[in-house]
Amino acid sequence: MATLARELVRGAPDIEPAKIGIALLGISGDPSDEGLLIEIGQSEEMTLFSVVALSNLLDDPQPAIWKLAQRVHGWGRIAAVERLEGTQDDAIKAWLLRDGFRNEVMNEYLACLAAKTGGLKEALAVPEINDDLLAGASGIIAARGGSVCLNRFRGLAKWISASVMLRPGLAAAG
Repeated sequence: MATLARELVRGAPDIEPAKIGIALLGISGDPSDEGLLIEIGQSEEMTLFSVVALSNLLDDPQPAIWKLAQRVHGWGRIAAVERLEGTQDDAIKAWLLRDGFRNEVMNEYLACLAAKTGGLKEALAVPEINDDLLAGASGIIAARGGSVCLNRFRGLAKWISASVMLRPGLAAAG
């Protein structure tokens, strides 16, 4: 079945049979199919299928899902980043706070997830905040207005605003 799945992924004349190939690969493939799934997953319409297949095939799918998430920017990014929720990987958490929440649909879709999973409150509690983190935090706070988790996010946003506004030297930077 894996051979047929790979043939469908690589050479299907239409998108729907390729999606079936990805699904079949997710249940019959092996870790060596990671590169193929990341490659086809760069098509926004295929990202979700690829992420699910990667999750089925790999013992630790998060690095592959993160790699794919960095290569897509619309609904594909949203689908991939949602699968990174709860990660303990410090590099992924840092990326979520700086860039991972940004997408071409609406940043609101991922802002709350990025703040929680990335540990925004803790990241801003350090004595020195770099420009990338400050820009990311600003983007997350700006996006929170339309966030589906606004009620839970409101307290964090107030804390962040108070913490940044009270810090000497941050207002003068820029």
